[in-house]
Amino acid sequence: MSIIASQFGNDVPDTIENGYFVFTIMPTLHCPYNCKHCYLSLEQRRDKSVMSIETMRSVCRKIDAYWDEVQPSQRVVMVYNYGGEPTSVGPEYFEAYVAMMAEEFPASKGYEVKHVMLTSLLGVDLDVWAPLWLKHSDGYVQTSYDGGMRSTSYVRKWEAKVREAIKRGLRVATISVVNSDLLEQGPAETIELLEDLGVCETGWLPFMLNEQNSVPGKYDRYAPTMEAFNNFMIQMLDHWYALRHRGRMPPSIGEAHFAVDRARRNSASNLCGQTLFLLPDGEFVLPNYKDG
Repeated sequence: MSIIASQFGNDVPDTIENGYFVFTIMPTLHCPYNCKHCYLSLEQRRDKSVMSIETMRSVCRKIDAYWDEVQPSQRVVMVYNYGGEPTSVGPEYFEAYVAMMAEEFPASKGYEVKHVMLTSLLGVDLDVWAPLWLKHSDGYVQTSYDGGMRSTSYVRKWEAKVREAIKRGLRVATISVVNSDLLEQGPAETIELLEDLGVCETGWLPFMLNEQNSVPGKYDRYAPTMEAFNNFMIQMLDHWYALRHRGRMPPSIGEAHFAVDRARRNSASNLCGQTLFLLPDGEFVLPNYKDG
């Protein structure tokens, strides 16, 4: 979420109580891919169920009612469209819920609404989606990059999509699950590869145990230790500074931004909270990476 927070700068609220809400929606869990780090089961990824706009509207009204009671000085809603593959619901659905949220979160009540989508980019028709992201997401989109873990063919197609998206005027950010293939590639090579592609921001997550990698030996094959994860991040940040010193413009590292940003705020702002996911059936749930 550090990349998300960086979209607003330092003069904004940072908790739901004072008017900042990361609204993580999962209108569908459907996805055609089988990524080894995905926490969704095969059954969930093949389920084409889609949340109704009216169900999403009812949740928006609960958020609005809460802020009517709390009366924060600002009302910032970061709508983070997750999945599944969120583009699989189609562009009409995306435009429908953006329009609905404009009604339920009006600027007249002090709302500032930002829309961000996390997409694989593979199989995405940029003739259709690029104009929508330019219109509704300020030209900003997130995509997953996890090195060769997904296969060389996947990465090659993904890189082509990233370059095409940037040529169309989009700002592309990446979210990466640090895995053994990235460790082998190395932090310096990784950040330089993303720089060469034109990626503007990056975020980095540890590898989680899930249904895809629970087969004996598979998790150990892909998951680095936390020490290895930390060393990867430290070495990447060191190289990032070296690149900047040489006049280069590597993509920003979300975790470093988050640490600096938290240091400028009060001590309570450093508290970490769980992310609530709004699922297609309208339920808010906490992620459970251990039990699925």
